[in-house]
Amino acid sequence: FIFSRGIRKEWLEIVYHDPVPGKEVEFVKNWKFPWREDQQEWLEYMDGGKDTPFRMSLNTAGTGSGKTAMSQEITFRRGVRTGIILSPRYMPGWRSSLLSFFGMEPGDVIEIRGTAQSDPPHPDIPRYSMLEFQTLVEQGELDFKIALFSLNMFQRYITDYEKNNCVAPYVFHPVEFWEKTGIAFDGISSGFIGSREQISLVVDFFERFKKEDTLAVVDPVMGDYGKLYSSYTDEMCQEMKRLLPFADVLTPNLTEACRMLDLDYHNVDMSPESLNDISRALSEQGPGRVVITGLQQGERIFNYVYEKNKNAKFIATRKIGGDRSGTGDVFASIVTGALMQGDDFEKAVRRAIAFLDKAIAFTVRQNLPWNYGICFEEYLKEL
Repeated sequence: FIFSRGIRKEWLEIVYHDPVPGKEVEFVKNWKFPWREDQQEWLEYMDGGKDTPFRMSLNTAGTGSGKTAMSQEITFRRGVRTGIILSPRYMPGWRSSLLSFFGMEPGDVIEIRGTAQSDPPHPDIPRYSMLEFQTLVEQGELDFKIALFSLNMFQRYITDYEKNNCVAPYVFHPVEFWEKTGIAFDGISSGFIGSREQISLVVDFFERFKKEDTLAVVDPVMGDYGKLYSSYTDEMCQEMKRLLPFADVLTPNLTEACRMLDLDYHNVDMSPESLNDISRALSEQGPGRVVITGLQQGERIFNYVYEKNKNAKFIATRKIGGDRSGTGDVFASIVTGALMQGDDFEKAVRRAIAFLDKAIAFTVRQNLPWNYGICFEEYLKEL
């Protein structure tokens, strides 16, 4: 199976089943609409008239202006069945294509879909649930050349394959699947969390995958300027404290740091002594490295960088325009990436600050609304 996402670009693989075994061939050929130019060549190939490999690049979902919205590469190999995994919205187009252009016969193609579908089944293409598909295959009663799996059913297939003959409701738990397969992570980073239940999921993820040598970065996104974001409650703030024991690095702003320690934001000053006390108190609960971000003083913004057993320091940068959505997310992401590349904590923070300085300045020049975030893509190559 080749996994395919229903987004701008898809890579799909078709493996054609030929009744004569031992004929596996591949051929590279560029192919665009209309199909008629290549149809005769394709049919000759499938009839055995060609012994060269056959691969096609298919451009589909054209817009009214003639531009292409999606590109798919298809490889045909004889001797093996195939599964094509794609978004349900592309199913009708593929059904017609396989039967008309590719010369498939009724029964050669089947669909594996959920029970609630907006489009009716094709009269020549049987549709099965995952359980029906597994049962028929295991009993040897299902013959097909190509199976079209919907994106959601692909995940459920993995679950069912693991459980082998499972008849329980199909629920896909990626965390459990990753744990079974022994996947390990060099780093784990958490950011905005939308509910109390999601906080528990993040805690569970840390408990399963945080090892001694795993870098854990927690950005406790909750609010700013002494106020919580509209999606946050006092109860959720208390729950966020559960992440502290897992964190190696913590990147709060002053509001979030105060919330983590049950301090009154309005009674906290930004003196070095006060910030050091706050950082040390947070560090004692888990993270050995803390950076308190976004401390504004006039036309400057300061970040207070704290590490256990080291001298803390302020790192300043210029203030450019007003506040912008996503600044903290970009900051925490770059700090995480820099640490994963082997930078020390201060260098990682400086890299994030320098990157944001350029990206925010560029965004301001574009005159974009504050809630559009930051145009950071222009500078990603510099990381």
